[in-house]
Amino acid sequence: MTDRPGRDVPVVLTPSEALFAATVAVAALLGFLGNRPVGAFLGWVSVYTVALVLLSVAVIRVLRLDPRLGRGLADVSLTFCVYGALTLLLAPFGARAIDGALWRAETWLFGRTLVEMAEPFVSPRLTVLFSAIYSVHVPLFLFPAAIHWWSGRQLRAERLLLTLALAMYLGFAGYALFPAYGPVGAMTGLRPIGDNAATDLVAAYGVALGTFPSLHAGISAAVAIDGWRTSRRWGLFYTAIAAAIWLSTIYLRYHWLLDLLAGLALAAFCTWLSGRVLALWPRLTAARPSLAVARQTSPIPAEGAAGE
Repeated sequence: MTDRPGRDVPVVLTPSEALFAATVAVAALLGFLGNRPVGAFLGWVSVYTVALVLLSVAVIRVLRLDPRLGRGLADVSLTFCVYGALTLLLAPFGARAIDGALWRAETWLFGRTLVEMAEPFVSPRLTVLFSAIYSVHVPLFLFPAAIHWWSGRQLRAERLLLTLALAMYLGFAGYALFPAYGPVGAMTGLRPIGDNAATDLVAAYGVALGTFPSLHAGISAAVAIDGWRTSRRWGLFYTAIAAAIWLSTIYLRYHWLLDLLAGLALAAFCTWLSGRVLALWPRLTAARPSLAVARQTSPIPAEGAAGE
């Protein structure tokens, strides 16, 4: 039996859209209280969101996607609209960056940091390779959920997309509570790894203090956890991708080890939380009755019971 909801589902605010609105509102309020440029933050969020909506409509029409899938993919992409504007609000937190504590913890564990262990292997070719691997993080937001959807596992797709959105928004809170620049901003005197289009994009678009927790680690781990819940084959496939992404963050000097472990913990928590939110959401909204019925008649498969 597939978990295919009926097409008569009312149009209501989805959990991811509610998270987006709440995150923007809270960030704007805290920015206002901290005398930060809230207007610029809201302006950039609006620009990114309008561009995303227009792009989503075009993609749905051109590729003839199921509008419900298109909306779900657009919902998780809203996290990037917030991420792109966060630097304006987070900049003052640099004065209390925790890189020193993360550096000392890693040195205590291994005698030196993982970045220092990787330094002898630095080369232009490896930099290009790991930059490409690091960029695989973006497709993980879209393709695993789309594969679920096209395979008849719509509720699994919905849960994975919500897991990723939760991880992103909670990760943004981590950026504010535990600001850190990562080795790339804290360590000096290392051999240059070289620049390319991918590293230039990270430098231009990335949040300088967006290190703890590592969302690259968290997102890839969440997809791997979902993969194991689907089948052994998908579990191994996504775990290999996650391991490669984790290695890329070390080689490229973006993260400390504790950033990665915090990302893993975030992924596990959000995987659990997404299931609870989806179970509660129809009752909170007093809507989506057909989807609630679909969940009762077509439960999310147990771990390892996907039958692929």
